[in-house]
Amino acid sequence: MVSIRSEFLHAKFTSWRAELVEFGDHSGREFLWDGNADIWKGTSPILFPIVGRVPNDSVMIGGRPYGLRQHGFAPSSEFALMAAEEGSCIFRLEASAATRELYPFNFCLDVAYGLNRNTLTMTAKVTNRSADVMPYSFGFHPGFRWPLPDAGERLEHFIEFEEEESCALRRLSAGLLDPKPYPSPVAGRRIELCDELFSDEAMMFFDLESRRLRYGSGKGSYLEIEWRNLPHLGIWTKPLAGYVCIEPWQGFPTPLGFDGELSEKPGILLLQPGEHRDFEMSITVMGRDPT
Repeated sequence: MVSIRSEFLHAKFTSWRAELVEFGDHSGREFLWDGNADIWKGTSPILFPIVGRVPNDSVMIGGRPYGLRQHGFAPSSEFALMAAEEGSCIFRLEASAATRELYPFNFCLDVAYGLNRNTLTMTAKVTNRSADVMPYSFGFHPGFRWPLPDAGERLEHFIEFEEEESCALRRLSAGLLDPKPYPSPVAGRRIELCDELFSDEAMMFFDLESRRLRYGSGKGSYLEIEWRNLPHLGIWTKPLAGYVCIEPWQGFPTPLGFDGELSEKPGILLLQPGEHRDFEMSITVMGRDPT
């Protein structure tokens, strides 16, 4: 375990998955899901080199099939701790013989966390050390308590975007992306949260106008969430569970019927040899004075 702290907040991480496992303030309020394995054992996995599922857990790379399970191998990998200070830490996952059996590229994935007053910032850097162009996707997957502490009842909670969002809701079919759009639950800028929204699993929104949202109830504590270089958003829970995941993505599950090369998969980025790309998500605790 690695712990960091700021004037108002504390956070704890494991090198397994480079995962945020605790996030709260010094008054005892905890904002992150507790990882109850009877419901959902995750808390905030890192998604790489794919987001979502691929058909039969297999992708084609250079005409050869490779096995990649949902969200790739980062959520089941041990990261190396590269640095740890009072208010920050950095984890790294590098290509190995084991990863090349699943994904034949020489990559480096750095995941950095930092606390500054009432904000936690998560930054990921993907570097292509290969001689070939590297196809990949990336996503954050934090699960927040629903309801938040001191924020009223579940049905009082909402997600409010910074901009009005007119994009359609997308859904899964047998774990893959359903090609048809669904009516959006966004009214103006707001989604009123209820368990019925998740009866068909995740809600997905592609190419959002917003890069910021607010999650809470309008009373007590709430969270302001921002992201960068991540144009899509997944929102997911299990009905009646005590969490909701707010997941900025670059990439998304494979559309039904797609069977081409990973490099041609919708939502995939192509990283040139020697280049890197950064992704960022921040979570700011608002509302009642965090002291």
